[in-house]
Amino acid sequence: MKKVLVWVLIAVMILGTFGCTGKGGNSGSGTNSTTESKAPADSSKPAESSKPAENSQAEVKGITYPLEGGPYTFSFFGQFHKKLNGYYESYDDLDIVKWWEEAVGVKFEWNTPAASALKEQFSIMLASNEYSDIINYTFSSYNGGAVGLYTDGVIIRLDEHNAEENAPALLEFLGETPVFLKAAKDDEGHLYYFPITKQGNVQLSTTGPLLRGDILKDLGIDKLPATIAEWDTILRAVKEKYPNMTPHIATWDKLKSAFQPGYDIGGGDWFMDTEGKVHYAYVMDEYKAFLQQMNTWYKDGLLDANLAQNEDTDVDTAMSAGTAFSCIASGGNGIGAYIDANADNPTFSVEGCQYPSSDGGKTKYVAGWPFDRQVAISTQCKNPEIAMRVLDYGYTEEGADLLNWGKEGISYEVVNGEKQFFDFVIHDPNGKSVDASMAMYSIRHIKGPAPYISIEAVFLANYEKPEQKAACQRWADTTDWDAREFPPVSYTEDESTKYAKLMSDIETYADSMSLKFVLGTESFDNWETFVKTINGFGLEDALKIQQDACDRFNAR
Repeated sequence: MKKVLVWVLIAVMILGTFGCTGKGGNSGSGTNSTTESKAPADSSKPAESSKPAENSQAEVKGITYPLEGGPYTFSFFGQFHKKLNGYYESYDDLDIVKWWEEAVGVKFEWNTPAASALKEQFSIMLASNEYSDIINYTFSSYNGGAVGLYTDGVIIRLDEHNAEENAPALLEFLGETPVFLKAAKDDEGHLYYFPITKQGNVQLSTTGPLLRGDILKDLGIDKLPATIAEWDTILRAVKEKYPNMTPHIATWDKLKSAFQPGYDIGGGDWFMDTEGKVHYAYVMDEYKAFLQQMNTWYKDGLLDANLAQNEDTDVDTAMSAGTAFSCIASGGNGIGAYIDANADNPTFSVEGCQYPSSDGGKTKYVAGWPFDRQVAISTQCKNPEIAMRVLDYGYTEEGADLLNWGKEGISYEVVNGEKQFFDFVIHDPNGKSVDASMAMYSIRHIKGPAPYISIEAVFLANYEKPEQKAACQRWADTTDWDAREFPPVSYTEDESTKYAKLMSDIETYADSMSLKFVLGTESFDNWETFVKTINGFGLEDALKIQQDACDRFNAR
């Protein structure tokens, strides 16, 4: 395998649970009998041009694929991605999953609840003490995270099962991205999972502030806002010239995430500054200044009157109807949907603009860390070393290529040296959504179930409108990637228990009071009382836990 390029990554995950079956025999369930998908009759794709040698054996970093001694069978529990609902019954329906199984020499037995039932089904699995061979879940939502699952006997440590031999591509990839190697391991250097990763910063920048470009132009403003002060000027201009339009509509959580960073305190509750010191934003003077600005905007009618009740659907409705000037939304379901809803308005335009910074430069503490979701191997898997080799395939050049693009001549062609999907892959002639259509041939568009490296060109293929691509690029370019959100730290068992108890009262009080300050139902004369109350809940102890955890993280 050629050396994988240095890629910035983040992780996402879909988890797996079923009965443990370990290594399979020579039953037909794991054989290379997958039938390749044929292009629709009205497609220009030449189905017969598929490369005949794609299923031949290939050695990658000492591992031969398909795996010798197979086919192997493993149970897999994880979310059935919502983008597939109404189009497919199982991951077995997807050609890309069949190609993955065929290339590796494996057959999966799926137990894939809907996203709404995932947490409940995960709890039921743990209570039954019968774990699937492969588990795909948001480990951070479990008490103690991946370390807690290991301590509770649910998952294995990869480094205790000869990761150098059985997961060489993963280790090479992590070794080439040292800033994230810390995030992948615990404080003692142990590795627990295979992350689904992303190439480049653009894929990590899919949501942000956006506004009506046509309205901005009509106001005679030719520069997108980069600071809170510039936003203030523009929102007031909108309010004056368009009295029936909401200058900015958002949910409270997204309003915080977008404008709080303009005060150099990130968009959440905790952040670690560039000197390694931990801060709790809610008690800082900068947070008070943020709340005061939002209170001013709210009183002056620059924010939607229903801020406290708004949901994402309310934001989408207003932007699609043209009754709001700006919001915080994604490039896909946001910008794309708003433009489509206004297709009969030739002047309508939407532009993404940077998260406001204090000085108009790059914004600190908004860049995320990887590994929100991961794929791990359970302690009840009878052949964990083989399972590791199965999952490692996605980190090889061959595996990443297959899982992103599918097969040449079947789902994509090479034009002027560049891969591009056939038109029917993106525009399904039978009316499937873009995501559902692409999911047939590219795992990237449902973010799993295989762990793999998401290629930026494949991500961008899902964005047909130049405004979508431009917004993601702008969000990426104006983010300070060295000053990130609070890191994915690990806690000791005592720290985890104590921290959860402390923050239960602190978070409830801080969140409710913050909104009251913005709405004007709580006077800023009571700010010192607010801070004193939070300190009285034990903030000093929580700060020490977070600082100790960050110190250990930085020392990894």
